[in-house]
Amino acid sequence: MPNNAAYSKQIEEIGRCSDDFMHWVCNYAWIEDKERGGQVKFELWESQRDILSTFLGGRYVMILKARQLGLTWLTAAYCLWMAIFRVNQLIVVISEKETLAIQFLDRVKFMFDRLPGYMKPYVLKRSTQMLHFGYEEKDNKGNTRISGNNSQIYSSTTTPSGAQSMTVNLLVLDEAALIENIKKIWRSSKPGVDSAKGRIIIISNAIKDGIGWPWFRTLYSDAVKGSAGRIKALFMPWQAHPARGEDFISIQKEEGMDDDDIAMHYPSTVEQALEALTGSYFGTVLTAQKGAEAPKRGFLEEIDEKTEFVERKRGIIHMWREPQGEGWSNRYCVFSDVSEGMGLTESVAYVYDRFDKEFIAKMQSDKIDANDWAGELIKLCAWCGDKPMLGIERSGAGQTTVKEVRKSHYPRVYRERRQGKTGKTVTPNFGLAQTRDNKRLLADLLKKYMKSHPDIIPDAKMLDQASTFIMHPDGSLGKEDETKKDDCVIAAGGCLIVDDGLPEPKKPEVEKKITSNQSWWGWQDRAVNDPWCV
Repeated sequence: MPNNAAYSKQIEEIGRCSDDFMHWVCNYAWIEDKERGGQVKFELWESQRDILSTFLGGRYVMILKARQLGLTWLTAAYCLWMAIFRVNQLIVVISEKETLAIQFLDRVKFMFDRLPGYMKPYVLKRSTQMLHFGYEEKDNKGNTRISGNNSQIYSSTTTPSGAQSMTVNLLVLDEAALIENIKKIWRSSKPGVDSAKGRIIIISNAIKDGIGWPWFRTLYSDAVKGSAGRIKALFMPWQAHPARGEDFISIQKEEGMDDDDIAMHYPSTVEQALEALTGSYFGTVLTAQKGAEAPKRGFLEEIDEKTEFVERKRGIIHMWREPQGEGWSNRYCVFSDVSEGMGLTESVAYVYDRFDKEFIAKMQSDKIDANDWAGELIKLCAWCGDKPMLGIERSGAGQTTVKEVRKSHYPRVYRERRQGKTGKTVTPNFGLAQTRDNKRLLADLLKKYMKSHPDIIPDAKMLDQASTFIMHPDGSLGKEDETKKDDCVIAAGGCLIVDDGLPEPKKPEVEKKITSNQSWWGWQDRAVNDPWCV
């Protein structure tokens, strides 16, 4: 039995540890150091200290990291601290497989076993996957109840139900990119965490061929952009390990790791960690594009026989610049990728300013069918003021849109020149077929545009889709997988195909009087200079 002074000091220390995780972990947590061998005090690295306030305080935290940065040990320490210094806590850790679940709890028990005796609560149950603090006692009626901390850490393998039907105070999803059914686990577990006003910590390396990676990447990307509610995103690059020198990556490459291996296991930036497995087709040109800006949202309406933009919060028009097409010829062009309008994929059209070389507006919807989309495109062209050339992707639903636009007699519809079946004639087809060659062409033009116009694309969604637009093993180009989209990339690249076939934009400075003969020749000149004119 300690003397009064020693006992008082222990009580004081327990109180301090209860209030200060940093104090506790730096003074009482021991970890297993496989590099140096044996057990060592858990001395937090600067990189670990830097993330600690968000790690401890964020309601929902996602951590994307390079390998071997001590995050599993830090998380295990936090789980143990909560179970010791808080009562009635249910802490659930979900890992990819049983061996990893056992290893996680082994780390918790490693630290628990090395605590001073006065800091250890009673242990009610200890197994390979559970550590439960508390003790049983009987009340006045002889009923058994659990007293003491009554806090437990349960380390589990992945199941679709996750922590469903549990009121969880802390849920840890460890190596989320490898977890099967991660999306279902999130959906089924989150209500129980919310009801307990608890927290969720999601940790993962950028394992891009992992079954859970598409879900993690999408949610993490949204968190980075601030569009994922209360979810906070943290990133820890390979440099966060203090023992790694500047030559660390070059050594990895010398020892057989390729660029994809580096991007998965030792990323240096968020962009590298999030890029597609084989790398975005747009590559490093994306890193120069930092100009995404919030557009004005609205609809196009006919006001006094003129098409005007009317600002509305949920409008289908996203405007970055007002078109100034009056008096111009060929200043703008428009291209649209078309969906069925069933809510699964989106129809997207961009307005491209050929004079200023900028994308100034986008029209986007997943609710408008291909027939009605034609009418919206015609309004979009009328808004531009110079009868822009209108290109339409004609595969699938796009064929319907092309037919409806043609019925409306819109005067300038892009026609694709293709070799006839005999090989001697050139057949004009309205719209642009989404063939492998055309997709390569539009991607190459967009890539060239990004390279020559850094920091100019305003649309964050286009840049996000470009980051997962890849070359597949069969040589085809497109979205990384079915969880991704590429409609913005197709629409933007399509604008550049249309732009490439048009004469330079002009604004006549002086209006000339035209004789009937000159009028005929003027029309002929226009037909020669504007071969796409219908």
